Amino acid sequence: MTGSRSQPLMRAVNNDVRRAVHADDFDRIPFFCECSDESCYQPLWLTLDEYDRLIEGDTFGLAPGHTRPRRSRRAVDAVAETVGVAA
Repeated sequence: MTGSRSQPLMRAVNNDVRRAVHADDFDRIPFFCECSDESCYQPLWLTLDEYDRLIEGDTFGLAPGHTRPRRSRRAVDAVAETVGVAA
């Protein structure tokens, strides 16, 4: 289904995963790739610290060889706020 997946949606899902997992539950957690390919659901196995550092910067969680979303991180955050999800 083309167009059903977006970077703000994937960031919101990843943030939900982050909130649901506690530091001592797992060594690495599967987050979703936030690339520009709408058909990509490749997992990114990150520690909670790695994910926290990722979202602190102006960057996306990308699987190796995947490309950055076309929008800037600020645009993604603005869209996420508009639809009522924490970015």
